[in-house]
Amino acid sequence: MRLAALLSIAIAASTAAFSQAPPPPAPTLTAGAEFKGLRLDWDTVPGATWYQLEYRAHQTGAFVQQGDDFPATATSTRFSFPLHLFDWTYARYRLAACNNAGCSRSAEVSVSDLRRDAVGYFKSSQPQADSYFGAAGDLSPDGYNFVMAAQRENATESDYYVRGGAAYVFRRRSDGTWFQRARLDLHHQAFHMEGLHVDMATSGSGNTIAVGLQSYWDGDNVDEDPTGEVDIYYAKPGSGTYTVTRLPRPAVRSFGVSVSLSESGYILAVGVSDNQAGTAIYKSVSGVWQNVRNLPGWQNGADGSCGHPVLSRDGKTVAELCANLTTPERYYVRLFSGTNWSVRREITLETAAGDGSTLEWRHDDLALDATADTVAVQFNKAEDPNDFSNVNGTAEVRIYKRGAAGYSQVATLTPGAWRTIARHDEYGARLALSGDGKTLAVGDTYDNGRGTGPRAAPLLSGTEQTGAVYVYRLTDTWKLANMVKPNYLPSGPGVFGFGWSPHLSQTGKTLLVGVGLESSSAQGIGGNWANADLHYSGAAFLY
Repeated sequence: MRLAALLSIAIAASTAAFSQAPPPPAPTLTAGAEFKGLRLDWDTVPGATWYQLEYRAHQTGAFVQQGDDFPATATSTRFSFPLHLFDWTYARYRLAACNNAGCSRSAEVSVSDLRRDAVGYFKSSQPQADSYFGAAGDLSPDGYNFVMAAQRENATESDYYVRGGAAYVFRRRSDGTWFQRARLDLHHQAFHMEGLHVDMATSGSGNTIAVGLQSYWDGDNVDEDPTGEVDIYYAKPGSGTYTVTRLPRPAVRSFGVSVSLSESGYILAVGVSDNQAGTAIYKSVSGVWQNVRNLPGWQNGADGSCGHPVLSRDGKTVAELCANLTTPERYYVRLFSGTNWSVRREITLETAAGDGSTLEWRHDDLALDATADTVAVQFNKAEDPNDFSNVNGTAEVRIYKRGAAGYSQVATLTPGAWRTIARHDEYGARLALSGDGKTLAVGDTYDNGRGTGPRAAPLLSGTEQTGAVYVYRLTDTWKLANMVKPNYLPSGPGVFGFGWSPHLSQTGKTLLVGVGLESSSAQGIGGNWANADLHYSGAAFLY
């Protein structure tokens, strides 16, 4: 009796094993570009009860599941990610169709050909030739707001004046889509031989926009009359209507050379070119902007000056590039912080030798993280130290970190080995540092590496100036994570200016690149960038 029962159980188990459903057939996976991301699609697979998306980040990496399981009814997924930090060449995706018996996997899918189509693309809503949209702008720390100037839009000339200019404010919705929040008329007028030049900054919310009208002129003598103004545009939260206030102007020669705004939108540092001041600091108190501090420009009457102020996003530190050309000659970064910016620190960049020899390096830009704990500075020099107009010089970027004893240098970054054409000194002429101090964008408008879109280094050396942004990340050390090249190459060398205006978010996971010399005829958001039909209309690319 017992033997019969055991045989019955064995037969039943054997029958169940043979009747168990096999794993489902392998699915077919396809990939397409989304705005700042990808979309992956598949057809339902008979017998599949769930799906798993698997991702290999690098050539030598292993496939790992990305996200949660998908139900049997799912046929697609979409996601966004930092395009400028992604290994477009070697990244691979595959889809597993699964049931209780196991999983079957699709063929590996490369997304390399989608690297350009995924880039966010922005133009003026009324693009015009020679309006230079994107030549100046700013990105909010969260990466959800940015502003771009079209500094010659609707420009007209009469008598001694040229008038015009506009700014565009863009915002990201909660669903990831972008829209134009506002267009601002800049009410700019300048001596027509000087042209219209502006600088821009945005608060974290995008509700406050500062515009430095550095070439503004309203006088009779262009050589003696004061120049420059600063306008503040403000919109109530949720509104796209901005009101404008012109800042009270101190008695200086040139005002609004640059603007730098805190994340809160209540503190502003304005660049000044004058014997009496290098930076004017403003605070908004109960909605009224007040000039609360002017940092000295010329150093104690010496033959030297400070300028190019950058305000940390927390609003607590102002940094300036300074030159003291008396003996001993010295270049340094000057930082003011503390109550009413009364605490002064310095980072010495270079001091001339005891024989009074000329300083070797010059400095075109510096960048701060959100708290000024990390400072990046460009160094450039001519091949012939006696002829700084020489175009065969070189450049590097040095990074400094604040510690208990002050700032110390922690890294030196240099151009790629493929960088073979002239103007090596353009490397780092424009810098952007993420708020967390872990990502650095280094612009180089003369880079001659081959390729388009975001891509891994090293690049092959080309013969034309196409421009690039080097993207570095801090892990244990600073390393080159990726290169970002233009989406397309213009018809002739040296006319694109890609890399002149990079901007990074707090985490470094959003990169914005303004290109004032871009020339497509597209309009608004997401148009066709692959043409050069509207000369220097300008554009912005979001990664």
